Amino acid sequence: MMTPFILIRKIAIIAAVLCSIINLSNAKADAGVNAATFHALCAALQLGDGQITVQPPIVAKPKPPTEIYNLNMTLADEGWQKTLYKAEKDSEAHTAAEKPANLNGDWKEKWSMWTAAAIAANTKGAANKIKKEHGLDAADASQLRAISADVSQIADTAFDVYSAVANSEETKSDEDIIKELRDAQTGDTQTGEADTDGTKAFTTTGQNYGAACNDAGTKASKTALGALFCICVVPDGQSNKPCIAEYTHPTWSGSNEPTSATYSKLRKMCQKRQGNTLTAEAVATETAHIANKLVGKTSDGMRGEPAATCDGSTTGACIKYAAAAAANVVDFNKILWLKK
Repeated sequence: MMTPFILIRKIAIIAAVLCSIINLSNAKADAGVNAATFHALCAALQLGDGQITVQPPIVAKPKPPTEIYNLNMTLADEGWQKTLYKAEKDSEAHTAAEKPANLNGDWKEKWSMWTAAAIAANTKGAANKIKKEHGLDAADASQLRAISADVSQIADTAFDVYSAVANSEETKSDEDIIKELRDAQTGDTQTGEADTDGTKAFTTTGQNYGAACNDAGTKASKTALGALFCICVVPDGQSNKPCIAEYTHPTWSGSNEPTSATYSKLRKMCQKRQGNTLTAEAVATETAHIANKLVGKTSDGMRGEPAATCDGSTTGACIKYAAAAAANVVDFNKILWLKK
């Protein structure tokens, strides 16, 4: 089962892309032709709005159970303990014994743990302190020998469990998840409640419509917001309403997009949320709603009504990710924000 942060990326990164790999519509076509794509992209952007709470909370990896290791070593055979460390004089700290060559099995896996525990247990006064902390300071030698077998088994189990967790895939923090999410959505990686900087939507600033949305190396391929600019910000001189039939759309400002002013107008169409609680269940639901909207056409990915050129003229509001497919199958790795 995928972890919550992987699913979060699916809705914010993959899911939004599924709606926008190539969002093609004719500027002269019916109003609202891009409505389905708009609402899907809007929902993906809204996941990054405001204060984000990731549920369930990301749990940090545990620290090694050194307390049980040290107790186990304190109760172990003294002769064996002495093979694991070099005793130093006076107040100098003991050091680990040189690791023998060709160790295998437990010796190889646990050598570092054993030597560290042996040093800790044989530091002046440590053994008595460790026994007292565990209520064993009054136990006689025979009692300690009986207890040591059980403690040894507990220490071995603790080592196995800890090693399995410690060697698992690194868990990302909530902050890392939010940065990754927002970078794919808008290009703005701030993690607080501050308003998004909409000017980072494209790989290059100061773009005209054709350069951003159609030309080779499409600049809008950086983020989901870039796709939203291309399908909903209509070219200069046009008044069509491809995303919401009843709403006057923002217009592309010459060769200056993306701008904060245009982004603000877009977010009036796609209302900002005050905050979000991200869960695996919610993300999976959104992903299912969006995943069936993508098709491939020859060497390009497609979504919406096809147009030959996204140049801001008669072909209108669309985004074309050329060479993002082969034999009608989309290659998501060809889209920049899918790689994040």
